[in-house]
Amino acid sequence: MKGLRRLLTPISWLYGASIKLHQCLYTWNILKSKQYNQAIINVGNLSLGGTGKSPMVVYLYQQLHQINKTAVISRGYGRSSKGLLQVSQDSTVEAVGDEALQFKKKFPNSLFFVSEKRSLAIEAALNQSCTLVILDDALQHHALKTHYNILLTAYEVPFFKDSLLPVGRLRDHKSNYKKAQLIVVTNCPQTLSLEQKKAFEEQLNLGVGQQLFFSSIQYRPLYPLFGTESARNLQSFRDQAILLLSGIAQPDSLSKYLKSQVEDCSLLTFNDHQHYRRKELGQILEAAEGKTIITTEKDAVKLALFPAQFTAKNIAVWVLPINVKFLFEQETDFIDNIKNYIKKNRPN
Repeated sequence: MKGLRRLLTPISWLYGASIKLHQCLYTWNILKSKQYNQAIINVGNLSLGGTGKSPMVVYLYQQLHQINKTAVISRGYGRSSKGLLQVSQDSTVEAVGDEALQFKKKFPNSLFFVSEKRSLAIEAALNQSCTLVILDDALQHHALKTHYNILLTAYEVPFFKDSLLPVGRLRDHKSNYKKAQLIVVTNCPQTLSLEQKKAFEEQLNLGVGQQLFFSSIQYRPLYPLFGTESARNLQSFRDQAILLLSGIAQPDSLSKYLKSQVEDCSLLTFNDHQHYRRKELGQILEAAEGKTIITTEKDAVKLALFPAQFTAKNIAVWVLPINVKFLFEQETDFIDNIKNYIKKNRPN
């Protein structure tokens, strides 16, 4: 392993130099950045996914959309289309990506745009009189100057213990954590102690004005993907053979949780944003024979295309939703910081 790391280190140096140069082109004003006099919140990270951006975007929307006309904007990861699209209930995963469609299914009345050029989507949102824009993953999008950045980092693999690609999972320099006003440590154990919290804070070395928050995942009752059965707690599946089907960046914490709750749990994983076509569907149906499938909300929007195939095999599919839960009674302070920013940046 050390030998492989030694071989990859020069590539990591080159990668680091290239992203630094790209950032400097904007700093030196060779490439131009756009800025808007508007409340724009960016939820981002420094790594290759797995920090919980999507649940945080959902959380923010739930907390803020009733008092602000809110648009959510994403690049639309995994989509085959290009350009600016407004997500609708009839959109497809191929057109807008799985996370965008998952969000729209969860909030049918929401405004959600996908665009490689976030400025085009922001202008589309402003044209619909939005007073708040939430950007999903634009910390590395230097063509846009964002006012308010929320940086997420996973408790088990924080950015300050990681390395740049391909040695580690960082896609950006560690020093760019200084861009964030708020830093949220995600996927914390719910039993995190004050001593562990303090030790983490000391390693992070917060900058002036930065605030640190700790959150965990809260698992909600499962609902059926097909059919009209009532929601069930995970404990009710304890004696069943379960197949955890996951196409997310970091499935380890989910797998660990399920294995702690049910007696018989096997795992079938796919790449993040994996499209489920005939080949993948065949693998899933074979692995799920005689079992009940439990899957994520992101995977559910793709599996929902195959009701007949699962029904024919008599395979039940249950969806496990998750929420963000703040620790140490930090939630009020977190939301108040954001509301104060929005208040100061309301359009006249």
